[in-house]
Amino acid sequence: MERFDVYVSEVVLAEIDDTKDARLRTRLGEVAVSFRLLPISEESRELAQEYARQGAVPSDYPEDALHMAIATVNGIDYLLSWNFEHIVKIKTRRIINMVNASRNYRDLQIATPWEII
Repeated sequence: MERFDVYVSEVVLAEIDDTKDARLRTRLGEVAVSFRLLPISEESRELAQEYARQGAVPSDYPEDALHMAIATVNGIDYLLSWNFEHIVKIKTRRIINMVNASRNYRDLQIATPWEII
């Protein structure tokens, strides 16, 4: 069985805080505190803006670009998401890694949790 180090970003914590269902919000928060925290940096904000400029995600969804940028800047191997609308798409994967290559970052593997299990 493979072992993974699990991280969560400040963006994810903010999304959890915005969860309307109080029981779900509490449960997600309890799980999230066991993961290592990745902060939002100026470098990740700039990279997220470039992702949006290149069309990886719509500009009115900056948090989606920020998820990928934070993972990239921190050298994370896999970004897991259930967001099929903006993140887990072939087009998004290609644009993210094109931008990453142009800026000397490693490729980011974007997948659903089921693809990793």
